[in-house]
Amino acid sequence: MMGGAMGTWSVTEARAWARERLANAGIDSVDADVRELLEWACDASSQWDLPEDLNEEQAEKLRSAVGERALRIPLQHVTSRMFFRGLTLAARPGVFVVRPETEVVAGAAIEAAREVMAGGGGVV
Repeated sequence: MMGGAMGTWSVTEARAWARERLANAGIDSVDADVRELLEWACDASSQWDLPEDLNEEQAEKLRSAVGERALRIPLQHVTSRMFFRGLTLAARPGVFVVRPETEVVAGAAIEAAREVMAGGGGVV
């Protein structure tokens, strides 16, 4: 069941429905995407904060987001947010999506700068 006006939609049912839709669309990161879309649709800070059942607004928000993601719209553009080094950043079409590799490079650059500064300064 797709919930909403047709009845209650549990998080478990919503997760299974979203997972099937994204898997059928060929999305590689299905589990991570479904987790993020559920958290976003329910305004939850983590999967542990999700409600037992989705209300009508949450269900509609999830259905719409899954539909967009199934069309291969970047997850960050669907949710209008992305995460980078502990920050939540705004995302929209036309904005580059932060990649995990960028966090690794930024972390290495920050560590190198700290080492240089601890040694009395200089050029990094």
